[in-house]
Amino acid sequence: MVAALEDLNALGIDARPAFATNRSAAANRILLDIFSKYPHGIGSWAAWTEPDDCAFQDEVLEAPLTIHCSAEDVVRATLATFIKREIVTEAVEHPEGPRVVVRPDRQLADRHSQPR
Repeated sequence: MVAALEDLNALGIDARPAFATNRSAAANRILLDIFSKYPHGIGSWAAWTEPDDCAFQDEVLEAPLTIHCSAEDVVRATLATFIKREIVTEAVEHPEGPRVVVRPDRQLADRHSQPR
């Protein structure tokens, strides 16, 4: 997961783990940080919230994790980046904004073990 976030950072997307208590607070804090460093940047970001951090047990993803994204193009980049890292994801429409749901590794194993 950390490597996938680093890949997003390399694309110019500020990608962070467990940040703020909700999407709105995360967006505001991340954008303030981005624009203080890069005043002419476009403000692309992806992060999950602190309450979502409970999806991890001993640093292993055990439950679906919602990654909030600043825009649809960030969703596409997140999906592509995570797929390259063989992390199971799906885009989810939500009235509060674009997001990607990351599935635990065991769900990937379950998909491969099912008969076709």
